[in-house]
Amino acid sequence: LIALVRLGWNAADIVPMGARVEATNFPFGQDFGVRLVYDVGVVLYPGAVLRGHIGYQSRTAVNGGVSGGGELVMAF
Repeated sequence: LIALVRLGWNAADIVPMGARVEATNFPFGQDFGVRLVYDVGVVLYPGAVLRGHIGYQSRTAVNGGVSGGGELVMAF
């Protein structure tokens, strides 16, 4: 089970940003974990966005840490 809420905005015409909160019990199916993620991207051309994100995730008081990554989003 995963649930998420994302708020997105444009800092400039070619710089989309967003913040999201995710809650999931994947992959264990027991304890729920929470993840807070901030992302920023750049529009390469209409329909293509290069985006990077950084966040913090935690499942219990002793299990958590920083996460990061990137993606290329193509729409057609």
